[in-house]
Order: sequence, then C-alpha cells, then structure tokens
Amino acid sequence: MKGTVYRIPLPRKDLTVITRDVAIKPGLSLGGYAAFAKYHDGTMVMGDLVVTEDELPKITDALQAAGIEQTALHKHPLQQSPAIWWTHIHSMGDTVTLAKGLKSALATTATPPASPPPATQPPVALDTAGIDKALGRKGTADGGIYKFSIARAEASPTVPTCCRPHWASPPASTSSPWVATRPPSTATSS
Repeated sequence: MKGTVYRIPLPRKDLTVITRDVAIKPGLSLGGYAAFAKYHDGTMVMGDLVVTEDELPKITDALQAAGIEQTALHKHPLQQSPAIWWTHIHSMGDTVTLAKGLKSALATTATPPASPPPATQPPVALDTAGIDKALGRKGTADGGIYKFSIARAEASPTVPTCCRPHWASPPASTSSPWVATRPPSTATSS
C-alpha cells in the first residue's frame, strides 16, 4: 500500500501552549495533519486539526460549508493555555474539491502552511539508541522530540469488510499508531 496516501503535516508552530507549567512542543501534541487516499469511488480525506477555542466555531462552520464532517472533538492534555481543541475530519469526494474545502477551513485559523522540516534538528536529551533498540525500530528527531510512526500492516480488523472502501484508513494514513517523547522539563520555554 506504499504510495497510496498523501499526508500533509499541519503542526501548530504558531502557538505557545503551556500545560501544567510545561511548554508543549508542536510535534508532541500540537501536530495536526490531513491525509488523502484514493478509493475506487473517490478520494477520502481524514485528519486531526489542532485549533484554539476561539478558532473552533469558525473552522466548524467552514468544514460544514465544505461538506467535510467532524467525527470527533476532544482534548489531548486536559489543561492548557491557551485552550486548544483537536477535531477529527472525514469526507469522501473529488480530490480537488476536498482540498479546496480543507484550505478554506484552515484559512479560518492561524495554522501555518505546511513546510519541510529543517535540515538539522535540535538534539534530543534522550537515549535514542536505547529507545530504538527496545522498540526494534528507528525513530526520528523532530523539533526537540523523538517520534515513531508505525503503519499497520493490514486494514483495521474492527472495520467490517463491507464498509472498508468508504471509511477505513489505508495502512499508512491515519490509523497508524505513533509514539512521541521528549525529555522531562518544567521550563516554560521550548
């Protein structure tokens, strides 16, 4: 299934978010994304968008106007400043129409455009070789955190076969478990 999903990272690098006196790095808990996958009857877009509480009503209206469903609304850290929400999105349709709808929704927020990662990453004060060895796979440094993205080898067993063409995620899209960690800190700067 390699090459079947186009994934766009949308980390909220524009925000300074503090939870319990700790600054949250964008890649740890503020990393939104959108993933597009081609199916026999159209394109699916799924994602998780990170929005401020003030942006939430505007993006909700824009997503609904574009025909993009919100399938979940939740918090990651329960306490943070400013107040942040995570909203899952899903829709099926024409690729360009979906992309334009998502763009108009994102325009209601201050989410910065996707950009390539810097050529050099800041060091991570963790035993990354030990973590790699323990997990049996290689992680990557990303903005001061160390992360893993692990694609499922098969479609989700909890999704009935009859429904998979419409809303089950291909292995490398959104159903991939991922792990991110950072050194402990009580500093409020990132």
